[in-house]
Amino acid sequence: MNGKKKYNLNFISQDSVIAIDTMVFIYKFSGDNQYFDLVTEIFQSLIARSTPFISSIVTYMEVLSHPLLKHNDNLINKYRVAFKALDNFQFIHTSQDIADEASFLRRQYGLRLPDALQVATAKVNNCSTLITNDKFLKRSDKYMKITLLEDYL
Repeated sequence: MNGKKKYNLNFISQDSVIAIDTMVFIYKFSGDNQYFDLVTEIFQSLIARSTPFISSIVTYMEVLSHPLLKHNDNLINKYRVAFKALDNFQFIHTSQDIADEASFLRRQYGLRLPDALQVATAKVNNCSTLITNDKFLKRSDKYMKITLLEDYL
């Protein structure tokens, strides 16, 4: 696609807060062949529209875990710089409210702990949409719109 395809990203507006799941960042940072153009356009749209977007601090840990395991200091630094360069973006640390909500979501929907923390973070922060590629998170769509990347391909 090389930037030629335009996706319908009308759910992104200044009046909402968007949550981003870990895989979206991994697809962007790794240059994933299938999703790179889409996630690039999502990030460009979020920044151009001054839409606040967030992710659980779990994302930071998950993104850095592979380069840390491989002792790849260059990649670790590259990812840290990339996160800091994102306008309108914020990592949300786990509060007691988020932990309580994550516990409920784990019990209610059988979510894995990292997924429950992502959804709980989005819910507690009143996000209108959670962008992910994890179909399992669709179970929690009564709290916000769950947007799957694969639906755009």
